Amino acid sequence: MMRYSRIAASILGAWLGGSLLLIYLAANGLERATGLLTAPPAPLAQMLQTLPPANQRAILRFVVVDQDHYYFEVWENAELAVGFLVIAILFLGVESRLLSGLALGMVLVVAFQHLKITPELSYLSRSIEFIPWTAESPPRDQFWKLHTLYVTLDVLKLALGALVSWLLITSQRKRRVRSNDDELIAKRLARAR
Repeated sequence: MMRYSRIAASILGAWLGGSLLLIYLAANGLERATGLLTAPPAPLAQMLQTLPPANQRAILRFVVVDQDHYYFEVWENAELAVGFLVIAILFLGVESRLLSGLALGMVLVVAFQHLKITPELSYLSRSIEFIPWTAESPPRDQFWKLHTLYVTLDVLKLALGALVSWLLITSQRKRRVRSNDDELIAKRLARAR
């Protein structure tokens, strides 16, 4: 049983680490695109001279956002597969309904993001990317509402994952202490005979 706990904790750690890496990459992608416009390599600078600065920024932002959506779709598919694997290990190997239920909560969050929010965010971002930022845009407002919901759900997923990890670690420690106590009692009983 302890072996299954370690396997589940390792997979869960990779899942959470992958989520944090994707958040980092998405958060820094637009900054990198803006930095590229600030000091582009010479060949790119020559190509960009034919475009107004607003169009340069819009094109690079579009590419970065499109790439981010691709990464999120691929990662969400991977999360679903990993999530079901973690649920199976926790339910069948560790035999914990609580932990497998919390992992199921994580999978349900990812499924909702993947099936409902990500497609809508992808559609909206493609429709608003070329609208000037100073212009009034109801689709942009909708995009930011959905983006906030997505981030909130991601934080919930990470919190559930952290809770499952903590419960796995603390239950392993309790088992080790109980096992050590049982061995100590058995040794004392053997000496007493």
